[in-house]
Amino acid sequence: MNKWFWAIPIALIIITAVAVGLLGARDVDLSQSIFDTKLSEAVSITDSAALRVLDADRASFDAAYDAFVGNGTLPTALPTGVSACKGENGTLYFVLENRPGAFVSIARGSEIPATSESLGADGHNVSRVQSELIGGWVYYAEYVRKTTFRDIYIERLEDGLTDVQKADLATGAINNVALIFKDIANAPYPAEYCQGKYALCAELERADGSVMTVILDPKTKAFLGAAE
Repeated sequence: MNKWFWAIPIALIIITAVAVGLLGARDVDLSQSIFDTKLSEAVSITDSAALRVLDADRASFDAAYDAFVGNGTLPTALPTGVSACKGENGTLYFVLENRPGAFVSIARGSEIPATSESLGADGHNVSRVQSELIGGWVYYAEYVRKTTFRDIYIERLEDGLTDVQKADLATGAINNVALIFKDIANAPYPAEYCQGKYALCAELERADGSVMTVILDPKTKAFLGAAE
């Protein structure tokens, strides 16, 4: 009787230890960590709004593209509604929205990235969308799909960032953070200290418009520090 009395709690301790060990060994399941997120939930400028911007000053857009193709120059004056302009890989982008978690543009060229649900190792929850507008122009957007445990990651950022780092941030930057799952090999230091396969790159907007990247461990929910 005494033998069985002690055997039961010992067995329970062993079972609990094994269960904890298995849970600790389990990596993040991205299929359970990333929400289906519509483009309209992530960006503020739709393809219809972009078409209105393009249609209002089509001549300026076309002239800028001709100059870009002809000699690689970018326009010095931007059409109304455009915040910036850039050229990459033979493609001209007129930027309408650009912040952590959302990029929207009116683009034209031969190398516009195709629509894709995921960038894979470079961003498992980053999606690309493109749709035809008029005259060879394309609505092109990139956005970050939502993740589980967002409130916990925000708490980790609040606790982990220094006062100096917080002072550099734009108003509301922590609450508006973009959380991006990347393979550790494709994420900056200190991602190598993550205990699973993935790193969570938290992109925060600075007051000057640049982006601060902070690394979190999605397996342990630990704050690892600002990227270097």
